Amino acid sequence: MIKIVYGDLLKAKENIIAHQVNCQGKMGSGVALQIKNNYPDAYTSYRDAVEEVTLNNGDTKNLLGRVLGVNVGHKKWVANMFGQNNYGYDGGIYTCTESLFKCFKTVSQMARKHELTVAMPYMVGCYRGGADWKIVEELLLIAFEESELTLYKFHKG
Repeated sequence: MIKIVYGDLLKAKENIIAHQVNCQGKMGSGVALQIKNNYPDAYTSYRDAVEEVTLNNGDTKNLLGRVLGVNVGHKKWVANMFGQNNYGYDGGIYTCTESLFKCFKTVSQMARKHELTVAMPYMVGCYRGGADWKIVEELLLIAFEESELTLYKFHKG
């Protein structure tokens, strides 16, 4: 079941805050930048994972589809979902929907297994990543068929 609420994702009461990241070790805009600024351990773990692949002469594309969960407090996690290899500010499509879907399934399974709740930004992978929301929404409905997901639409005021 998916529900949509207006509010600040970073103030979500759900146990897991899941968001899309690139495979380049950069959290320079959007929700990723907010995560970096508010949960520095989530950023450090993410950056270290990318650096480890690079230091071992691996291709960072191998991170696509993986989820890096970081404990940021009592029963609070940030799930960094590797759903795009590169990033850009040119309006291009950077999200790999196949990889993002794999991440959605992993987060959903993690939540069910540990009886945790999940929050994500509304239109995850679409604003900065350029994915088609109709496709991403369908993938979310499939991945979270047996668990709950709350999507946060930012609302000023």
